[in-house]
Formats: sequence, structure tokens, C-alpha cells
Amino acid sequence: KAEAALEAQLDLLWGLQMKTFPRWATYEGIRDYDDQLADASPEGEERYIQQVEAIAKQVEAIDPSNLSPMSQDTRAMVLMRAKQMRVGQVCHSDWWSVDGLGGPQVSYLMMPVFHSIRTEQDLKNLESRYKKTGKQIDQTIANLAEGKKNGYTAVRVNVERAIAQLDALLARPVKEDPMLRIKPAKEGDTFDTTALEAAVTDVVRPALTRYRDFLRDEILPVSRDKVGVSALPDGDKCYAARMQGHIGEGYTAEQLHQAGLDELEVLGKGMVEVGKELGLKDPTPQDVIAWIKAQPEHYAKDAPTIVKLNEEVVARASKAMPEAFGIVPKTPVEVRELEPHRAPDAPAAYYNPPPSAEGDRPGIYYVNTHEPTTRPLYNLEALAFHEAIPGHHLQIAIAKELPDVHIWRRNVGQTAFVEGWALYAEVLADEMKLYSDPLSRFGMYNYQAWRAARLVIDTGIHTMGWTRQQAIDFMTKHTALPENEIANEVDRYIAWPGQALSYMVGRLEIMRLRAEAKERMGDKFKLAEFHDVVLGRGAVPLTLLRQNVTRWSAAATEETTK
Repeated sequence: KAEAALEAQLDLLWGLQMKTFPRWATYEGIRDYDDQLADASPEGEERYIQQVEAIAKQVEAIDPSNLSPMSQDTRAMVLMRAKQMRVGQVCHSDWWSVDGLGGPQVSYLMMPVFHSIRTEQDLKNLESRYKKTGKQIDQTIANLAEGKKNGYTAVRVNVERAIAQLDALLARPVKEDPMLRIKPAKEGDTFDTTALEAAVTDVVRPALTRYRDFLRDEILPVSRDKVGVSALPDGDKCYAARMQGHIGEGYTAEQLHQAGLDELEVLGKGMVEVGKELGLKDPTPQDVIAWIKAQPEHYAKDAPTIVKLNEEVVARASKAMPEAFGIVPKTPVEVRELEPHRAPDAPAAYYNPPPSAEGDRPGIYYVNTHEPTTRPLYNLEALAFHEAIPGHHLQIAIAKELPDVHIWRRNVGQTAFVEGWALYAEVLADEMKLYSDPLSRFGMYNYQAWRAARLVIDTGIHTMGWTRQQAIDFMTKHTALPENEIANEVDRYIAWPGQALSYMVGRLEIMRLRAEAKERMGDKFKLAEFHDVVLGRGAVPLTLLRQNVTRWSAAATEETTK
């Protein structure tokens, strides 16, 4: 009875999310809302939060003792989600969020990528969705205007980035607009895109022009040079809310800042060891970084090289997975080159999960080949292990394939778990001897240092008044990331307060839980079993992960003593 009651509320919650965020529904392969766009008004947001809170109230009334352990976790996650949404409102994000990563000038271009066209109706739905962009853009503009009135302003560098992206997009001939690159589900199928082109010409482009002009004329002149969220009204409360949403409760900014500095010291020693292996005499971490960055042969020759090497690394890792995992996903992962219109402002690589409902898409590992000769080969393997296998693809595909688990649960998760796992995967790959040479092992230390530096930089920017340049200089000193990547990364931390904390916080907790379980279980500890416990319940918050791992290790220890 309790399980059925929970299931009914989860059905309502999932249905509500799909209806409220129709583009997410399409992305998940749920095609009922293909012709819709989200309501971006404050009233729309408040209505949604109230509906989630009403569901959470019903879920709270279910006695957890009558639920399975998996469902107990689900119940707790629903309650956390409702609480975090309400707490997060202190940020008034819609009043000041302008960036080069997630604004309409980026997200709109993704619409046709995941909207596979199987029939003429699918094409008509996409056209209908395009025709609604005008209303959504006007809501976005109204939100920013309200923010301006209330003293909430966007960060200048991110406004400039968004304007430059819009200028570049609008300067293209309509025929070359990325929004007209439709994706037929069947190879060889062709569709008439005349009406779609008319929607882009008559609605989308004028809307994006209005947005660009508004940013240039109204927002840029009042945009702020102080990049931290603390510069906004209630900024400190906003950062605390964002921290809670991404990593959970119980952490302070000062604590995490120091943890990042401590971790950098440990990782610096690893860099020095690799430097000695590569023939450097008594180097400091900075000597190793400088030498590795200075060698031309440490960079890609061209775009095809980057794609080919990534395909080889992912194949090698896939083959090795049964050594360390009992559960491996059935869904494949595919390496793809990032489209040229997205590449200049995008990170070095990222992962797009497979859909939940429509099985026509694998997991996609996108690699950025823009300016290929600036792309370091030494980072390539660590990045592939993070984004594909044993990182994001392995974890997310397993979550999406969990048997007898509600679709809502298979698709939610705390950032600290998701990113913490992917960062842990980079280190696990070293234990599994997956790195091909010392240079690639340096890449692992470099990438771990990058995430440790994030703890320092994110807290520095948002609670300690750090400038953008201070953050860039710190990252340049402690990592071998290329300059163009460092600037993109720092602008991302500015735009998404608190998100960058998730990686190292999650990785440190997974390592801690593994060490504790091993100490408690002794010879009974099996790495594959530990991984199956960690991944076998989806991307749970770290507090629930701790409970699950502790329960598992305690049960195994009790069996031994019986």
C-alpha cells in the first residue's frame, strides 16, 4: 500500500516535470509535449514550486518504515527536492542570469539535435515550438528588466559573451541556421523544411534580435564587474542555497576553500613524481606544468586525431569494466565531434545521456575540436574516463537501466554524486592501469588539480571577493589547462555559483566511504561489490550514499561474526 501510494505521487511528479519542462521531455524521448516551450514567467515558476510542494506533502505522509530501502531513499529525495527549490528562490536567478553556456542563444540551437524527426507531425511540432520562442524570449527580457529595477544585474563578461554569440548567430544566412539542421530518425529520410525555415525567419530570429538588443542597450550598461554572487542582494544566502542544492548541508565555504588548497598540495606531489619519470631534475609542480605545456608534441595535430584517440580510449576502458564492476550498462556510448557553432564557447568535452523512453540514441561523448592545435593530448585520457567510461556514461546509463525503479528516480540526482563519481572514475582508471603512459597520468593529476582549484576559486569568487583575473591566475598557476579553457571555465563558475564544488566534494566522500568500508570489512571487501552498491541506487545525495554504504559494510561484517 505504501509503495503504491509513493508510486502514484512519483507518477504525478514526473508528469508535472515533463509538462513544465517540455524540452526536457523531448530530450528524454517523451514526445507528448514536442510542440511546447516552458513558461519562463515568475508566476509559472511559483505555480510549479507549489505543485511540487503539494506532492511532497503527500509523500511525507507515507510511513517510511513500510517502504523498501530503495523507496525510502526516493521518499527522502522528493522531500529534499521540494525544500531546495523553495530555498533556491532567494537567488532570483531569472533576474540576473545571462551567460554563454545556457542562454537561449545556446539552448535553442540544441532543439533540433534531440528532436528526432520520424514523421511529418514531428516536424510540425518542432515548427510549433519554434513559433513559441518569441513569447519565451519576451518573458526572459521581462525577468531581466525586473532584476535591473531591483538591483540584480548580470556579470559584464558573461553579457559580452552572450552578445558576441548572438551577433555571430544572427549574422549567418538563415539557410545556415543550426536550428534548421533537423535530425531524421531514419537515415535517408528527407523532409520539407520550408515551414520550419519560415518559423526561424519570422519568429526565432526577431526574438533573438530583441534579446540581443536588450542585452546590449539595457543590461550591458548596468552589468557588474564584481563577479561574485555576493555582490547581489541576499548574495550570501543565495550561495548557501546553491551549495545546499549541489552538495547538501553541513559544509562551509571556508572549509571547502581550505580543502581545495590541501588537496592541491597532495596532487602537486603526484605531478612532481611524474615529472621525474619524464626526466626532469628536482622539479616543482609549476616546473612540471610549464615544461609539459611548452612541448608542441603534447598537443593535437588536427581534429580527426582528437576524435580517433578518444574512440580508442573509450573502447579500451569499456573492455576493462568487468574487472571492477558487477553491473555494467547495456546502452553504448558514442564519441562525437562538437558542432562548430557550439565549440568556441564550450568546454573541452561533455556527455549527453541516452533518453529514458526512446531507445534511438546512445550516450554521446562530445569532444571539442575547435582550434585543435591548442587541445592538449595529455588531458585526453583523463577527460574520456571522466565523461564516458568509467565516469558519466557508466554511472548515468546504469541509473537509467535500474530495474523496477520509477522513471523519476532514474533521472534525478545530486550534482555531488554525479560529478563526484566521474572524478573518482579518473583515479579508478589509474588503479585499473588504463592510462597509457606517464604523460597521460600527468593529465590525471592535472585534472584532479583543476577540480581542487575549483573549490578554492568558486568559494573565492562568491564569498571572498575574488576577481575574474585572480581566479584565472590561480588556475593558470596550479594546472596545465590551456588559456582558452581556463577563461571559459572561470566564466562558468561565475555564471553557476556552487556547481563547481560538487566534483571534489563528491570524489573525496566516495574515497572516504571506500576506505572506511575496506577497513571495516577486511578480506570481505570486494571493489566490484562496493561499486555496485554505490551505483545500484542511482545518483543519491551524499548523505544517503553514506547510509547505504555503511549499511552494506555493516551487514557483511555481521555475517562474518555470526
